[in-house]
Amino acid sequence: MKLPRLSTLWAFAAALALCAAGCLARPGFADEIREAEPAAAIGSPWTLERFTTYPFKTRADLSRVHNAAMALRNQLASGSDAHEGDVDSFLYEVAAFTDPDTSAGEQVEIVSFASSPDPALARLRDAVRLPPPPGGAVVRRYGTKEDMPGPVRSLFGPDTAGITHWSRYVAVLTDERSVQEIADTVSHELVHAYLLSILGPEGGGLPRWFHEGAALYLSGGRVQYVSTSDFGRERVSYSPRDYNEFRLVFRYLERVHGTPAVHEFVRDAVLKGDFEKPLLAVSGVSDYRVLSQDAWGWHRRQSAYKALAVLAAVAALAGVGVWLSRRRGVRVEQALALVEEARMLARVGLRQEALENLEQARALEPYLARVRMAIQQVEDELDRVTR
Repeated sequence: MKLPRLSTLWAFAAALALCAAGCLARPGFADEIREAEPAAAIGSPWTLERFTTYPFKTRADLSRVHNAAMALRNQLASGSDAHEGDVDSFLYEVAAFTDPDTSAGEQVEIVSFASSPDPALARLRDAVRLPPPPGGAVVRRYGTKEDMPGPVRSLFGPDTAGITHWSRYVAVLTDERSVQEIADTVSHELVHAYLLSILGPEGGGLPRWFHEGAALYLSGGRVQYVSTSDFGRERVSYSPRDYNEFRLVFRYLERVHGTPAVHEFVRDAVLKGDFEKPLLAVSGVSDYRVLSQDAWGWHRRQSAYKALAVLAAVAALAGVGVWLSRRRGVRVEQALALVEEARMLARVGLRQEALENLEQARALEPYLARVRMAIQQVEDELDRVTR
């Protein structure tokens, strides 16, 4: 999600208000808009706020906003306002998101904030108890980036899966992604749309870690997704590193202070437009740096506990392995036990210890195919984690 700068918003708002007021005063311009939609539906004038807060409910609403944006763009083409380029770009984006027609590889729907069964929106309504904003979000899905119109495609980076723009406009790229990843991405972006429709396009002054952390927490976004293409090729996607920290912070708050406390924190931060006092009330700290340090410390302790449990299990397995080795060959069984221990160490993030175990296993049995294959599997798993 990209939050536009406040200064940019004010510039757009002023320019749009001036443009709309001037345009509607020119002969024939009001008629140009109203030829497409009834006068009562259009209102006067169309400002930035109206384009970003429109309570979409039906495809007729898409047509209404799309026609207004296109009419203003046409009028701008003959104007000379100082902000004309910025305003035209804004209107071009709005027109692309609200186009009621779709091309091949594109889908559009309006998701109601008040009644959608999406699990993240249901949590916001029922558990967090944030009253739903009026109307809903415009959600567009694209099979590939080539299916996107230019204004939407320009918002996507190389690894972007979904974006929320100007509060209510959502775009999701579905190319080679699993059904679960697409569903979680849509839920993630809908959380952004829900919160921004309450706070405003600039995010109410709440920091990025709050917006992304809340979206990850409420949508249940995973660290890793695996999908398989029609040709059997496996695709693995990973959550960005900073997202992992935001997810960890909210998970830490939930595990240490309880789920109701996290819901209370999100609700109060949104309604008050401030995170420090709500965070202090829930966790006893108000500084994000302190919170993130606490979360990482908690994570390391949890990892250590898991590692000890793994090592205990490995020790038990090693004992069984020693007994078996007396009958089946000590070198082979010891090597396989070391490989299995390396696998478990890798899965709890102890990469160096895992590599040391693999080297020991290789030294014990450098030629047996069974051991070499097991070592290669663990090394492949370590490579995937590193990437």
